[in-house]
Amino acid sequence: MSGVVALVALAAAGAVGIRRLIQLKRRASTTTTEPDPVTPEAADRSVVIVDNGARPFVVRLSYKRRVATVYRTLWGEDIWTCTSSEVLRSFRYRRAFVGVDPSEHKMDADAKQAKKKRNTATTAAADATATDAAAPTASDVAAPAAPRKLWWFGGTSVLLDLGRRRYVYIGWVIYTFTAYDDIVDYVGTMGNSHVTYPFAVGKKNTYMMIETTYIPNHILRTCR
Repeated sequence: MSGVVALVALAAAGAVGIRRLIQLKRRASTTTTEPDPVTPEAADRSVVIVDNGARPFVVRLSYKRRVATVYRTLWGEDIWTCTSSEVLRSFRYRRAFVGVDPSEHKMDADAKQAKKKRNTATTAAADATATDAAAPTASDVAAPAAPRKLWWFGGTSVLLDLGRRRYVYIGWVIYTFTAYDDIVDYVGTMGNSHVTYPFAVGKKNTYMMIETTYIPNHILRTCR
């Protein structure tokens, strides 16, 4: 009799477990539903992915929705509109990193610094009196040359933080990975023949996207 009771109890527990599993699957299916694509008109930023001079993908980012949509570009079309491109996948992200070349970062920083100097000189000239010959004027500060605009400026790859150290790399290929620590920065260095070499900097490790490997930061510091 005790054996029958045990079997009945085991069957009941199994039924409860199956119902619980079904509930979890239903809940997961409702929470992981792919979001609606980000259209070109609604995008806050569009990043053209660069691979050896080619542009295989365009990523549309919506900062308000925190959604990124990957479009596969078609040969001969306008990559900025992608009106006929195929939507590959949309992701909900916690944070989006755009791989920008360090030279572009430096140009932006120099342009901001020059603008700040011009504004300071203009304010000083306006406040100076006519008898103050030593006061600087707006013409005393030469306007800097316009930054050299390259077709690949604006980012060449994208790294999406999905949360819980899960990331999606969108570059010459698209793949997901789990990092060993939290990523805090992302750089897309442009090499020869328009081949990008993106890497992500974590709190403890640095991740190479093309090589699909990582190096502990303390080793990088030792090798400098």
